[in-house]
Amino acid sequence: MTTPAASAAFGHPSDQSACSLGSGPVFISGALLCAPRAGAEVWWDGRVSDPAWRYLMGRLDGSAHDFACYREGAPHSGGNNIWYYTWSNEVHATYGLGYVKSTDVYAGIHPYPGLRRC
Repeated sequence: MTTPAASAAFGHPSDQSACSLGSGPVFISGALLCAPRAGAEVWWDGRVSDPAWRYLMGRLDGSAHDFACYREGAPHSGGNNIWYYTWSNEVHATYGLGYVKSTDVYAGIHPYPGLRRC
């Protein structure tokens, strides 16, 4: 299955050069280091169209962040179905680990080249 690349949507920055693969404060080597949208919601699973998986884990504060991997999930407003696994700055439940939709990660292209699948 081919996943369409997302472009800058809704006026978000799209400078992929501001993102890189490396080691972040939470996840080890191979994580995507990138800025997210402040206030972005982190969900327990990227299948948020299914009410059984709709559980808000927390929110991101917009500071540089690390994303461990990506998965395909529910289509979202960004025009694709890519979700990134990360940790929340503002924790609502169980360590705040979960998935954020790709358009809330300012990577420029989704999935980010070289980032592993979850």
